[in-house]
Amino acid sequence: MQAQAASPWVLAAGGDTNGDGVDELVGVNQSTGLMQVWYVNGAQVTSTAVYPNLQSMSPSVWTLVSLRADFNKDGRKDILWHNPTSGVFNAWYMNGLARTGEGQFLPYSTTDPVWRVVGAANIW
Repeated sequence: MQAQAASPWVLAAGGDTNGDGVDELVGVNQSTGLMQVWYVNGAQVTSTAVYPNLQSMSPSVWTLVSLRADFNKDGRKDILWHNPTSGVFNAWYMNGLARTGEGQFLPYSTTDPVWRVVGAANIW
């Protein structure tokens, strides 16, 4: 019996990436950093789409935190990345699969490692 190779894809987050009111699943390839969205209907994957390669983030440096917040108040869900080593957050302002801009912020000192982000939400 041959052992199956481990998949480089991990489920990173869920959120409404295309604005249709239904959450999709987003995976990140741990080897390449490439992102893929899986459009689902119940337990069925109905189609997939790959985010453009220029938008990949190094999985050894960045962790995908959330697809649920609208950081630039344009009515679309944005992607929040976190670098746990530097403490930097990078928000990608999204329009579907296209990144329209980005912003970075550092909410705490890198010398204070007890904080860990587990999600994001709109607070306004």
